[in-house]
Amino acid sequence: MKKYLELTRLDLDTQLKLLAAYKARRATLPKYNMIRQTIRGKERYYLLKGKKRCYLSADKTEIIENVKTQHFLSAAIKILERNIALQKKLLQEYKSYDYDYVNSVLPKAYRMSAPKAAAPRKAPENILLHRTSFGLYVRSKSEAIIAEVLHSEGIPFEYEMPLALFDNKRKVTLHPDFTFVTEAGEKIYWEHMGMVTNDSYREKAMKKLALYLDNGFTIPNELIITMDTKDGAIDIASIKSLASSLALFLPI
Repeated sequence: MKKYLELTRLDLDTQLKLLAAYKARRATLPKYNMIRQTIRGKERYYLLKGKKRCYLSADKTEIIENVKTQHFLSAAIKILERNIALQKKLLQEYKSYDYDYVNSVLPKAYRMSAPKAAAPRKAPENILLHRTSFGLYVRSKSEAIIAEVLHSEGIPFEYEMPLALFDNKRKVTLHPDFTFVTEAGEKIYWEHMGMVTNDSYREKAMKKLALYLDNGFTIPNELIITMDTKDGAIDIASIKSLASSLALFLPI
C-alpha cells in the first residue's frame, strides 16, 4: 500500500513537470487547424482559415509538423490535467487498509490484539527481551529490526510459528524466526543467524540449516537466510530489499 502511494506521488510529480513542459512548448507554436485529403493517391494538407482552405505545398513541411505538434500537445495536456486532478483527489481521500489503520478506526471493543509471540522456553538465552514498536516481543535486536521492516512494509507474518520436520526418522519441531503465507497458500520461512562468530551458536545454526535442506527446502524460494556480520552488525538496506522482493509473493 505504501509503495502504491509512493508510486502515485512520483507519477503525479512526473505528470506535473510534463504538463508544464508541454504548455511551454505549445505556447511557441501557431494555433492553426488543418485537414488532410488524399487526391490521386497523394496526401495533401490544408490550413483552415474560416471557411477557406489554404494548400500547404511540399516545402511547408515545418508548418505541417508544427500544427501536428500543437494539436498533439493540446490533447496530451487535457489528459494530463485530468490525470493530475484524479491523482490529487486519490491522495487526499485514499484510506489505508493495513492492519494498524483498520484496527485504529474500529471501536475499542472490536480491535484485534497485537500478534502474539511464542511463549519463551526455559533456557535463559531464549527469553523474549526485545519489544517492537507494534508490541511484539522477539529474542534479538536483529530480529526486532527485521520485524520492524516487515511491519513497516505491511507484510503479514507469524513469529516463531512451530514447524514439524524430520531428522532422519525422528520428528522434530523448529520455530522459524518468521513465517509467511503466499497468495497460493504456500509457506516461506525466514531464519536470521545472529551470533555467527560464536562457535556453539554457529554449530547449532548450521545443523538447523542442514535440517531444512534435508527436508527439501530450497533457498531462497522456501527459505530465506540472513546473518549478522562478523562484527555483529545488520545490513538494514539488504533486509528492506529482501522484504520488498518477498512482498511480491504475499497477499498485502
